[in-house]
Order: sequence, then C-alpha cells, then structure tokens
Amino acid sequence: MTASNQVPESALPRVHLKGVGYGGEDAWVPVARYNAEADEASSTAPLFVFLHEGLGCIDMWRGFPQRVCDALGVAGLAYSRPGYGYATPRPAGEQWPLSFMHHQATVVLPQLLQTCAVDVSRRPVYLVGHSDGASIALRAAAEVPLAYAGVVAISLHVFVEAVGLESIRAARVAFDEGSFAQRLAKYHPDPASPFDGWAGVWLHPDFEAWRMTDATRHIVAPILAVQGVQDPYGTVAQVDALRASAVQSSRFETLLVPSGGHDPHRDDPDASLQPCVIGCWCKVPLGLKRPTTKGHFVNSPIANAHPTATESTNAPFDLVVIGGGSGGVASARRAAAHGAKVALIEKDRLGGTCVIRGCVPKKLMMYAAKFGRELAEAAPYGWTVDNAQFSLATWQANKRVEIDRLEGIYNRMLENSGVVVYRGNASIRDARTVLVDE
Repeated sequence: MTASNQVPESALPRVHLKGVGYGGEDAWVPVARYNAEADEASSTAPLFVFLHEGLGCIDMWRGFPQRVCDALGVAGLAYSRPGYGYATPRPAGEQWPLSFMHHQATVVLPQLLQTCAVDVSRRPVYLVGHSDGASIALRAAAEVPLAYAGVVAISLHVFVEAVGLESIRAARVAFDEGSFAQRLAKYHPDPASPFDGWAGVWLHPDFEAWRMTDATRHIVAPILAVQGVQDPYGTVAQVDALRASAVQSSRFETLLVPSGGHDPHRDDPDASLQPCVIGCWCKVPLGLKRPTTKGHFVNSPIANAHPTATESTNAPFDLVVIGGGSGGVASARRAAAHGAKVALIEKDRLGGTCVIRGCVPKKLMMYAAKFGRELAEAAPYGWTVDNAQFSLATWQANKRVEIDRLEGIYNRMLENSGVVVYRGNASIRDARTVLVDE
C-alpha cells in the first residue's frame, strides 16, 4: 500500500481472531499493511503498529500510518478493532466491560500480532496509539515490559477527566439526534456498534474512578506522549500523570501542540507530529539507513571482547553490555536493532536478580501464601475445601520451571537480535577493551 494508492478498509483482507470477543466470540478484523517490501526484506526490521481512537478505524487514520512508514522507510500495520469499521460488529445489546482496554491490550493485540506473524522477540515493534488506542498501547507495554520497543501515545488517557466526560455527553446527544451518526456511517457500516460500546463504558458511573497509573509504572519502553492543548477530551494533566507514574520508562518525551485538538497528528501535521519527529524519537533512521560505521552510538566506544577461556581472537563490537539483567538485555537488543554489533557478558543466568532470585520468586511465594489465606476464608462463602495441603517441594519445582521459562525467553530474544553472549566475569582493561574470563 502506498500513499498514492491506499486501499479502502472495505477492500482490505481480514484476519480471523479466535475467542477474542468480550464473551469469547471469534472476530474478523481488517488489516492494512504499509511498505510490505520492508517486511519482506527483513523480518527483524522495525515495525510500527497503529491503534486507532475510541471511535476510529483504519480509514479514520486518513493516511497518517502511510506517511510515517514512507518517511521512515519502515513497515507498518494497522487494524480495526472488533466492533469498529469493517471488523466483526459488536453483538446486539452487548455492553463492553469497564476493563475493555485491558482486554484489547492483553487478548486482542497479542493474538492479532501472532496471527500476522509478528514476533516481538525478533524485531523492534513500536506501538502508535491515538486516544483509547494510546491507552491500549500503554497498557500492552505495561503488561509485558520487554515486548515493545516504544510507545507513541497521542491524546492519551490514563484517568477520567470531567472535561472529557462533558465532551462525550455532547457526542452522545449529537449521535442520538442523528448528525454525528451520519458522519460516522462514512467509516462504520453500523455506527451504533462502536459508538454505543465506547460511550457505554466512558459514561458508566463506575468508570469515573478508572485510572491506569498503577499499571503504567511498569512500563520500561521509551514513551513519546503527544497532546493537543485544545483537546476537548483531555488535558495536559494526562501527560503529567503518565510521566509521574512511568518512572521506569527508559526515556520519556513530550510533544505539546498548542493549536492541536484531539487529533494533533491531523490538525496541524506540518507543525506538530511530523513523521521525522517520530523517527528522531525512536532513533529509526529515515529510509532504513542503518548505522554501519563504528562510533555511531554516542559515548559508546568500540570495545574488543576477549573471551580468554574460550577464544583468543579479538572481536570488535560497537557496544559491550556487562550484565544480563532486564536492563542489560533490553539495551543490547535495542542497540542491535539499530544496526550495532553488540556483545553481552554475564557470569550467571540471564534475567538478573529480579527474574532469578528476587521479584519473580518473591511473587510466586506471595501467590502461594495468598491461596492459603483464601482457602481458609472460603468456607463462610459456601466452599468446602477438605484436606488442603501445601507442598513446599512442589512449589520449589514449579518455581524452577517458571524461572527456566523466563530465562529461555531472554536467551531467545538475544539470539534472535544477533547479540553475542559471553559467559564469564568482565573487566575493563582500558577505554576500548573488555576482558572476559571464566
């Protein structure tokens, strides 16, 4: 698909997603692919995935994904979520759950990527979301912190604002009167399908307390938050709340568009969210001119890794990472994705203290303790639990299985990224040399 010959959503191929509906139904969703030749040239090159707004669909991006992908020379993918555009419509009378964005992030998006043969462990995948799509993208990055290379969040929502509810109530009136429904019918064969699903959640009394900041504190991926100052559905307070919560994000940048409304990427594209802005932020070189000269990464001198116990040949690298914890693995993969030759040195297991000895084992122990308490409290609620026993040996065995599984993921991600892993202790001999011994 090119900018001059965009296929309308009604003519796009649809993919079958099994059991992704809120009631477990299957769904068919249209998928648009941009610069497919970049995908065919390299299955490990960057991929941009576009997630539309709360009343949007593929066509309502109005060419923005194509402009971004053309300018950056990368492949892209956009889809309409179930209930939107030419996807399977919302079942009659269905009320979307208040957790619908979490469902989209953890159920629909992963299956969509899997169905489209997108392996997030093999390539840098950037999520570009608008409005509800931005919130879904952020939630996805929070749920699986190492899965995505970055998030561009346009007109994001991480909590409910009064100004947003006021605008949604006005949209509800306009839709019921017919004028808004007619405009939406240009993009949605059944405009009530997305509108009633969307408005039914946002205007539900219990949804006013919704916040996502407890989840966004788990995001480690870079974030570019884009906000139109004139947005009737949200204010800059959304960006501030995200910044305050996403303290683990490796890089947080903000783009405020003074004249921008809810669609800053369309309101003033020349002065605001130009594709090159995204390219500079995520460090994807325009036209995929990947770095081949040494010293491309600032303050990362060329290093020579000497695995003295196994090799005697000096191997030149653009970046040497010491330590195979979450941060080390992430930085090694990101650098490799941008064309650097990367080595990682780890004397123990991949995953670091958190995965191998700290956070993960601790949480598994906490879950085990929680079940014991809940079983003890279940009887007054009608449950009969006879002879419930705890086996420490079983718990320890399953803990080892889970840790082995997680370490295997780290191993595969590094291998698929082309990172060379050396086992042993690292010592820095000089500004350009790292020694490795067993």
